[in-house]
Amino acid sequence: MRRLCVVSAVLLASTLHLRSQTPQPPQGPVFRAGTTLVQVDAIVTDPTGAPVVDLQAPDFEMFDDGKPVPIASVRLLGAAAAPSDEPLAPIRNRDDEEREASKDEVRVFAIFLDDYHVRRMEERGVIEPLLEFVRKLPASDLVGVYYPLDSMTDVNFVRDREPALKAIQKFYGRAGDYLPTRPVEEEHLRRQDIIERIRQEITEPCASSGSERLSSTARGTGR
Repeated sequence: MRRLCVVSAVLLASTLHLRSQTPQPPQGPVFRAGTTLVQVDAIVTDPTGAPVVDLQAPDFEMFDDGKPVPIASVRLLGAAAAPSDEPLAPIRNRDDEEREASKDEVRVFAIFLDDYHVRRMEERGVIEPLLEFVRKLPASDLVGVYYPLDSMTDVNFVRDREPALKAIQKFYGRAGDYLPTRPVEEEHLRRQDIIERIRQEITEPCASSGSERLSSTARGTGR
């Protein structure tokens, strides 16, 4: 924090000298305290799968390393919190995406499908849960799905669920499978001795770039 000091310009030299001879009382230590508010998303449904939208803070319990953590507030996000007669704004371009993502009631989800490090058939354990998760998201939330070789500048966070669902349905593990699916992977085959290192070097920044894109788009973070 910048401290602005305003000093009068009519001080005499003798006054300044006198003040310089006057011992100043020692300044005591300054302690600053603060709190960090952590937002935790929770999707609560009833036995039929319908969302429960009337919960309050006392209805939840939260623990950190086994210790109870106080809950400051509970706020309903998504379409259920918006007036039913107020249509959702369309997302036609990046400006629309950033405008909608900046709203407090809108959440942004980036789903990174790391096929380089999932073995074939193991993807079956995540496809259905991911599909179910996306289908149950409120209509106002934005979702984008991307793979290791996808450029984050080409990933769109939209309300239309079909692109996300189709991308998830096509997911299959390729760990240990080096058959090229894109031209750049043909170059990887020429470096068989370090191909796993290449994949790791692609995956790590790809995952972090998702968080960076979320930060710039939604003014938040996520993976």
